[in-house]
Amino acid sequence: MKVYKVRYRNPGQLFWRVLRRVEGDGIEPGQFRWFALEDGRIVYVALGAEVEFSAQRRNVIAEKIRKETGGQVNI
Repeated sequence: MKVYKVRYRNPGQLFWRVLRRVEGDGIEPGQFRWFALEDGRIVYVALGAEVEFSAQRRNVIAEKIRKETGGQVNI
């Protein structure tokens, strides 16, 4: 499975934190944002956090859609 990198900064923090080898991510509405790492860990971040995704995330999403639909996807 392909992985990507995420940078995030919680409200009030000066420095960015980096998560490497992220396999997936999501949001639980009204609660938190989560990131699933390749080694099986899940990291939870506040909804108000600033988040930046690497360019590889777009490719990972497109590949997952292609597998589900069986067709070509242009994102």
